[in-house]
Amino acid sequence: MADQSAKLRVRDAVLAVMQQCPAQSAPEARAWAAGQLLQFQLAAQRALAAQGIRAPVRVYLVNMYFPTRRYDGGALPAGRYDAVRLDIGTRRAGRNWW
Repeated sequence: MADQSAKLRVRDAVLAVMQQCPAQSAPEARAWAAGQLLQFQLAAQRALAAQGIRAPVRVYLVNMYFPTRRYDGGALPAGRYDAVRLDIGTRRAGRNWW
């Protein structure tokens, strides 16, 4: 449970960085994200350190398959999407978010 709480705090820290994205199109967003990988990593590491957790964080820009995801007010269909992926620790276990 503590691991899941840590992931959610990392999520919030990474989303705070993403909110700074000035892009007006998908290609601009990809280019911006590619230039921010270190910022995503640092935000994740700070969020973990604030909880007393020391774990490696690796950040990638990937194109990967996601299942259908439902949100309040809509849904994203299953398919391949560009994404910023963070791997925390070495086991990478638990429930993920996207």
